[in-house]
Amino acid sequence: MVQFPLSSLVGAEAVVLFREELLLCNLRPSEKALIVSDASTNPHYVAACFGAVLEIGAEVAQVVVPFVEGTPEMAARRRTEKLVPYEHIIDLMQRMDFVVDLTSIGFLHSERQVEMLSHGTRMLRVREPIEVLQRLFPTREIKARVEAGARVIGASRRLQVTTPAGTDLSVDRGDRPVFMQYGFADLPGRWDHWPTAQVVVAPAEDTARGTLVLTPGDFIGHRYVGSPVRFTVEHGRITRMDGEGLDVVLLRDHFARGAGTDADRISHIGWGCDPRARYDALDRYAHYHTRGAEVRGVYGAVTLAFGSNADLGGGNRTQLHLDLGFRGARFLLDDRPVLERETFLIPELR
Repeated sequence: MVQFPLSSLVGAEAVVLFREELLLCNLRPSEKALIVSDASTNPHYVAACFGAVLEIGAEVAQVVVPFVEGTPEMAARRRTEKLVPYEHIIDLMQRMDFVVDLTSIGFLHSERQVEMLSHGTRMLRVREPIEVLQRLFPTREIKARVEAGARVIGASRRLQVTTPAGTDLSVDRGDRPVFMQYGFADLPGRWDHWPTAQVVVAPAEDTARGTLVLTPGDFIGHRYVGSPVRFTVEHGRITRMDGEGLDVVLLRDHFARGAGTDADRISHIGWGCDPRARYDALDRYAHYHTRGAEVRGVYGAVTLAFGSNADLGGGNRTQLHLDLGFRGARFLLDDRPVLERETFLIPELR
């Protein structure tokens, strides 16, 4: 069961915080906003967001969608036909100026999200505990650091990640745009997540080759690695996994669910940009409150993902997406080191 504070005063305290965030998102009195929630959404966030929109003077409405997938038949059909969660409200969302996604699952990596944003809708996802929203509240300085990282990656052709544990993977950037997350959706057609700060790119998938080695302290999705796992990547896909602990068992189960799809194909690669983000967040907060978002924004931590990447301009089509995180990595662009053990080596990235 998902647990939230019982006091209704939490929502009252959060109104000011949400108002400041929505102002960063350039929400204006002339605009129409939609709040999307489900049965596991923090009710205090719905109240705070609703109150903040009203205080700004914009029009606001709320839509509640199911958290569960319904009958086993419906769930099976969604998996086999790759249906998008909440498909029935996408058309409504794309007619809005601004959408706040408070749902448990979200729309990230969905082709329908790409379609919705193409109409100019701005979309903000919010799920983290209120302490995290406060501590990592977006700033102009964080945005500038993310934009600098995007410029540096955008000017490169080849990306390489190595670690002392044996990771050595390289990939060609291709011609995809660099994806920036700085915590607020301020421009038409922009999606962002409050309060993540990272820069990633969907590379030319088939060019990824090399070895990835996860060791205790790295992370898989929303949990820490407990035992070493070694991946072999060829032509952009995972061709072999070696290991003896629980982690490799769970990873094999994950990729088996996506057999025949692009679940095992590289999705994106990049690094975190927020010095305030804590790497112990997965230990501090229950995963159903965070889904591991904070560790992806840790300053100098490297994230590499497999699976869907339609929202990043990539070519992968699957319902699965899995982030792998590395600490102490070395990141090279065109054979030039730009990141070494969570320290950026060039001034514009600091």
